[in-house]
Amino acid sequence: MSVKSKLQSIAAKLLPARYYCEDALLTGHTFVKPEYFDASYQRGLRATNGRDSRNRWRVAVAIWAAKQALRSNGCFVELGVNYGFTSSAVLHNLTALNRRRRFILIDSFEGVEGKRFDSNYNHSYESVVANFKEWPHAEVYKGWLPKVLPSIPFGTIAYLHIDLNSARHEVESFQFLQSMLTKGSVVLLDDYCYSGFTKTQKAWDALGLNILALPTGQGLIIV
Repeated sequence: MSVKSKLQSIAAKLLPARYYCEDALLTGHTFVKPEYFDASYQRGLRATNGRDSRNRWRVAVAIWAAKQALRSNGCFVELGVNYGFTSSAVLHNLTALNRRRRFILIDSFEGVEGKRFDSNYNHSYESVVANFKEWPHAEVYKGWLPKVLPSIPFGTIAYLHIDLNSARHEVESFQFLQSMLTKGSVVLLDDYCYSGFTKTQKAWDALGLNILALPTGQGLIIV
């Protein structure tokens, strides 16, 4: 457990129950859960075999973004799947709402290109494919981003979740897909202003986009 996690664990025990204290965020503001959130979060945990990143507010934002994107035409896309935690939660929530949308999930399943092996990343493509078999409209692709993008038939895009932990790869992937985003589509950046990701924020800001920085560390773009 990191020092940050240890401090948050201590704070969570000392503070009143109304405080939200996890994932580098401590606030007395109310954590408003979207519909079916608890069940959706539990479905996310099934994808990781119970490995909990304790990032409920970030997952809640992703669910909100997906529900918002249902207003626009196009498929749903996630760049950087890892175990499939967030997208499993999103898909479970949309299924509970009886809403269905083609969902494209892309990852190298080998960590970040050019970096040494990191045990925090999932390296089993097969396990992720098995996890998403529950949803026939979910498609899992393996390949380095953005190199693999030209080989995938997207059509138009209504929801784009980017979590590559690499500023250059994130921006280049977005630039390739940008013309496919439909009016009103939602782009969610997982680590836009998260602690330790200053380089990522600078790379995104250089594009001149109107990005909302969220206290969860995420960035939100409405096209």
